[in-house]
Amino acid sequence: MNGRRLSILTALCLLPVCLQAQLSSAGQPLSSKVQGVVTRCIDPYGIDLPWFDVDSVLHEDSLYANPHGPLRFAHKIPVNINPDNSGETLYLADGTKVWRVKICSRGAFSLNVIFDRFRLPAGAKVFLYTPDRTQVLGAFTSDNCPEGEDFPTSPVEGDEMMIEYQEPPGAEFPGELQIYEVNHDYRGLRSGTRFKYLNMPCLPHVSCDNTLQTASKSICLLIVNGDTYCTGVLLNNTQQDGRPYLLTASHCLNNNPNLAKRTLVFMNYENPRCMEQIRGSEEFALAGCTTRALSEEIDFALLEVDQKLPPDYRPWLAGWKLTPDSVADAPFRCIHHPYGEGKRYALEKDSIEKGDWIGQDGIKPGNHWLVRHWEEGHTWIGSSGAPLFNSRFQVIGTLTGGDSGGSTGCAEYTGGDYFSRLDQAWDFYPDPYRQLKYWLDPINSRQTEIEGYDPWSSSNTARLVHIGEEDSIESFKMADYGYLLGHNKDYMSYFAERFRTDSNMLLHGVYLMPVLGNGSQTVLVQILDGDHPENILAEKILRISSTEYRNRRFNQVEKGVFSGKENYLRLDTALAVGNHWMVACRLFYPEQGTAAQTDTFALYGSATARNHAWFYDEEWLPFTRLSAYPTAMSIWMEPVVSISRNSVAPTLRPITKIRTAYSTDTRLFYFQLPTDWHRTVNIEILDINGKCVYRQTNYATQSPFSVPSYLQRGLYLIRIRDAYHSYSQKVYF
Repeated sequence: MNGRRLSILTALCLLPVCLQAQLSSAGQPLSSKVQGVVTRCIDPYGIDLPWFDVDSVLHEDSLYANPHGPLRFAHKIPVNINPDNSGETLYLADGTKVWRVKICSRGAFSLNVIFDRFRLPAGAKVFLYTPDRTQVLGAFTSDNCPEGEDFPTSPVEGDEMMIEYQEPPGAEFPGELQIYEVNHDYRGLRSGTRFKYLNMPCLPHVSCDNTLQTASKSICLLIVNGDTYCTGVLLNNTQQDGRPYLLTASHCLNNNPNLAKRTLVFMNYENPRCMEQIRGSEEFALAGCTTRALSEEIDFALLEVDQKLPPDYRPWLAGWKLTPDSVADAPFRCIHHPYGEGKRYALEKDSIEKGDWIGQDGIKPGNHWLVRHWEEGHTWIGSSGAPLFNSRFQVIGTLTGGDSGGSTGCAEYTGGDYFSRLDQAWDFYPDPYRQLKYWLDPINSRQTEIEGYDPWSSSNTARLVHIGEEDSIESFKMADYGYLLGHNKDYMSYFAERFRTDSNMLLHGVYLMPVLGNGSQTVLVQILDGDHPENILAEKILRISSTEYRNRRFNQVEKGVFSGKENYLRLDTALAVGNHWMVACRLFYPEQGTAAQTDTFALYGSATARNHAWFYDEEWLPFTRLSAYPTAMSIWMEPVVSISRNSVAPTLRPITKIRTAYSTDTRLFYFQLPTDWHRTVNIEILDINGKCVYRQTNYATQSPFSVPSYLQRGLYLIRIRDAYHSYSQKVYF
């Protein structure tokens, strides 16, 4: 049982903020307008992969699908793509070598690739992105795959993807890249509850039970070998050193330890607040693992994630217990990713028993716990490898399979679920590579049970929220007015949520929950200094997109639309925000004289007893002073923060409004900065997609600059910054 995928918000060239799915480094693909000397051009229009019959593949899946096996979601297409036989290679004026190739597989919901050679020199970078750059993965460097071998990537949305390699001049050796497999997603990893199998009340969401909050942070969704889903659990060890051990089922890797290197690990994928209509964030992924121990006979695989677990992933390493007798351990729970969906759970209140696995997979008898009937929930295809927790949320086994979902999901069933026993996997085999003891008890403590562990407990990483459990989430769409937290007839263009904490904080990223959004509209997300909100600490243009699964095919629906999902904006580095800051959204409207947009972008919110929402009207004011619908409110924004122990609050000085002017005849943009600005300023022009199309450094507080002639007429965002200040303005060139 296995499955699903992640999508990424756009990683564009906007200052400290950069969205990531797979953990990556700073950087961005080159502008499409960059010119260079082309030295090789083999397929300038891209590689079209061979067509296959999706309906036939789905029919084949239906014939062979059963509760005992993995869920296939992608069709493998073997390829041989490298800089010597594909794409184009060019050299920039500074000597940078660039290789780009476009890959197309018509009708795919998403594409992911597996490199079997990924050896990069220092300073080299790899990016994967959609042709319109609404989604960018990377930069990936030699740190992502230090051994230079297999490197799996997260999926890129749609049926076309670009791969770009940048190698700096004077590199110590030429980079080596080889793509040997493209995986064509024909099910749709982001279709969520649109799949008929999961539109059923008998699979309760983890977020519906507060007692599961800590343990659920140890649960991971796995994409193995680019085409199958499984579930895994992060485990603690007796040394409590935070090593990211991950336990799953051996059959998830097809009993092949080498497939660990081709495994993507996704964390924190769950529907928030027991709301099925809001998909969980898909932005927390890590690529590649190393198999430490595996036994086909017991059906367990212990992996170690190759990358360190970042603090804003908020990991939990689950405890475990070795027990041949489970009488006193009730109730029992299984947290899992059925059909690649967000985390669900199953509850057995009474007892479990020992059993022999009923499948024909070479698994020896006497190695499993049997749950005959769950009181709540059940498992499903994609749940394999999920842990069985006892009453103290210690892992005692992992799921091999069963038929607790019956033939249709919520039907009555007579069988149950089988979990490989942890006490059997512990040291039944003396070989360290076939047992858990060698890895989970490295100090030979002979402990038979340990509790869970937070590797980032010293930083107190947390997800802040102003909306209480008793508060209802609403869209706040008003008749004939628009959205209070979005576009409306009052042309509200700037609103924010204010946060105060007892200690100085480091901000790692922010969750945003849009009711609706359209990527053709510019939405600027900003982090503001709470005491002087005219000072911008970080900002990013939000690009939104979506795809749907209809009639057994994947279709782009209103290109650029994305809503009904947690969106996590991750910063490249943690930002010191002190104990008072604001998260703002800045919207833009059509030119004067045209109708206001009242249904283009909006966030969810809640009417709360204490107001935390603010809007800008010549000054920042609380929502209780709105002229149209005054109300105490909280916007559904949730920052991820940790206590700042070695950093201080930002020291930014307030600024006055900048005077600007633009001449259409001369194409000169004039600006006059306040006297407290630094004499060296950076100027950037960004297009509607958030792409940097112009950058310049000036050395005067009052200086016109010429707008490049190659910029086509249209709406742009201009930004002027020094070391302490930032100013942004919409301009029509």
